[in-house]
Amino acid sequence: MTVFGDGLQMRNFSYVRDVVPHIVKSVDIESALGQVINLGGEQAYTVLELSRMVAHAIGVEWEVQHEPQRLEVRKLNLDHTRARRIFRFTSETPLQLGLEYIAQWAKNHMREPRPFRFVELDINLPPAWRAKAV
Repeated sequence: MTVFGDGLQMRNFSYVRDVVPHIVKSVDIESALGQVINLGGEQAYTVLELSRMVAHAIGVEWEVQHEPQRLEVRKLNLDHTRARRIFRFTSETPLQLGLEYIAQWAKNHMREPRPFRFVELDINLPPAWRAKAV
């Protein structure tokens, strides 16, 4: 897995089914109009923790390739105050379980990966993502 920088960037990763229903219903809730509302997992994880959990969920050995650090926020921890007040939001699915759901879906629906032969844009593309000449 490709990780930019040291992987200690923190985010509130979440399972999509915990978030999408609130986004959909937000257009019908007057108190949500014009508001910035943070929806996401209750707990912040590092990108390295996420990568290890993904490896576990898909049943592969955890292996990380570090690429140069990108210009990004180092620690982002969501404030769910508005989400709780407006939507009565709670993040119900633990991250590892959500990753396992996604991994199972992928195993049931995905085909064998094929290398990209042509990539139209490669501006700022990390070297590890560039296709090898075939």
